[in-house]
This record gives sequence, C-alpha cells and structure tokens, in this order.
Amino acid sequence: MIDAKDHGLDDGFTRTPRHAVETPTTLRQWCEEVLRPAVAAA
Repeated sequence: MIDAKDHGLDDGFTRTPRHAVETPTTLRQWCEEVLRPAVAAA
C-alpha cells in the first residue's frame, strides 16, 4: 500500500483542509504507530 501511494495512488483525489481535520493521520504514521506494534505482538 505504501508503494502504491508513493507511485500515485492518490493522484486522482484532492485533499482539502476538511480532510486534514477528519483524517489527520497519514497511512505511514498509522502503519508505524498501530500496525507495526500489532504485528510484533502477534
């Protein structure tokens, strides 16, 4: 998913200031803070 996002997955979608308020966490940040610890604990 990170690779797809790095290669333009979101090019067709424009983020607005509203999106930044509603979803302030980036995919990379979520992976590092939530996914990585969950996988490590499994």
